Amino acid sequence: MTYSGSSGKKVELLVAEDSDYDFQILQKSLERVGPDLKVFRFFDGNELYSYLDQESVKPLEKSKKLILLDLNMPCKGGRDFLNELREHPSKEIRDLPVIIVTTSMYEEDLKAVMLAGISDFIIKSDQLEGVDQFCADVQRHIKLLCA
Repeated sequence: MTYSGSSGKKVELLVAEDSDYDFQILQKSLERVGPDLKVFRFFDGNELYSYLDQESVKPLEKSKKLILLDLNMPCKGGRDFLNELREHPSKEIRDLPVIIVTTSMYEEDLKAVMLAGISDFIIKSDQLEGVDQFCADVQRHIKLLCA
């Protein structure tokens, strides 16, 4: 199940989210984005970084990757992951688009991740209006990747 944009390019969502509840809401929301969307879940930044490190030594696949990253996770949180990602030796990995998906509304969090070059910052919501906006934001980023 991989989402294909209008250009036929495949998009994989790499989701770093430690909360089962938040991931279930996220997964239900993503079903509205595209029925064939391929979603990989990671419980912290260490798992996601290890996966990307393995991906960097494989031949470049045809799919595009978009990271949805929670800021507050055990082991390696979003900030630490983002700093390491931007230092990765592979340019393809280093330049992956990242959307922060968090409950944090602290200005210092926003400033820190903006400096690390994120693509977007979305506040988590289980309210219908928030889910609708989240779906629209993810769809917009997928279209940009596939353009």
